[in-house]
Amino acid sequence: MQEGRRTARDDGGSDIVWRPDPAEARRTALARFMHVHGVADYEALVARADADAEWFYGAVFDFFDLRLTRPWERILDTSRGIAHARWCLGAETNIALSTFARHREGERWHRPALRFSGQEGERRELTYAELDAEVARVAGGLRRLGLGRGDRIALFLPMIPEAVVALHAIFRIGAIALPLFSGFGPEAVRSRLADAGAAAVFTTATMMRRGRPVPLLETVLEASRDLDGLRHVILVEGEPAADARPTILAMAALEGSEEERRIEILPADSPLLLIYTSGTTGRPKGSVQTHCGFMAKTCIDFGLCFDFRPGDSLFWMSDIGWVVGPMLFTLPLLLGGTVLIADGTPDHPDPGRYWRLVEELGATHLGIAPTIVR
Repeated sequence: MQEGRRTARDDGGSDIVWRPDPAEARRTALARFMHVHGVADYEALVARADADAEWFYGAVFDFFDLRLTRPWERILDTSRGIAHARWCLGAETNIALSTFARHREGERWHRPALRFSGQEGERRELTYAELDAEVARVAGGLRRLGLGRGDRIALFLPMIPEAVVALHAIFRIGAIALPLFSGFGPEAVRSRLADAGAAAVFTTATMMRRGRPVPLLETVLEASRDLDGLRHVILVEGEPAADARPTILAMAALEGSEEERRIEILPADSPLLLIYTSGTTGRPKGSVQTHCGFMAKTCIDFGLCFDFRPGDSLFWMSDIGWVVGPMLFTLPLLLGGTVLIADGTPDHPDPGRYWRLVEELGATHLGIAPTIVR
């Protein structure tokens, strides 16, 4: 790809400072998608998608090989109004079929699914096979605790491999993941646990931020007082206490039978994630993401628009409590790539850490916030 000079302006009057090499542009997923469907150019694609959303979303599922165990009778129903649209009517799936199961027989299975760089110098890498085995083990342990379809399970964790495992274990059993910002205090955690009716929460005793320990377990225990529905606290690191209320269990001890490790098949529009707004402008509101919706939208955004391809890798330093966290943990696996994560902050111990991580982890795609750039 070659960089060019300012030769044109976009519709908003901004200078276009770079255009891709035409040969490279023809190799993108977007170009291939348009070619498959006989669409002449991007403007024609937008017009057709606007006019026929059922065609467009069906084409996305086919193009990215998103798996269903039962096909839809109709992909979109807006008979109750666009605000109450229903998707993938009659279809059944679980996102785990597309993030893990479909890779088992292919070349991706023994290639990197997850790469981690810790602020204390730890380095870890897991293949798809290794990550799937950990996810299945934890999923079996969750089922053995009596957790399953429709249960809300929170994650109050730093950006570490165990957080990725926990999230996908929740997905696997058909439960609903409730990510919580790791910087929240007890009251913010409590309000979301209570509103969601959470049955369990993954956390750790402490995490490090800017060289100082942050007591996550202590925050969870204070937040969970008198929350009768919260039955289990699952610790990534720290001492379990089975006689506590809620019970405190070690994630490493979770185990289940082969049957308990199975992928739960659900209606395709079943809730996958419950992500709360920050609460800065009023009471926090829970946003529901579904299995079929989350798969389709992330593949559109990253597969088509960002041209994320099999073998690519995504790094986006964020927190599990915002939508970027679960998105980062999931979308590379949908597209046959590698999840890149690091704990801590991007500017500690110095502002150069972010760019060292980009190079060290081998990112092909980078997400970054304006605050970090500034």
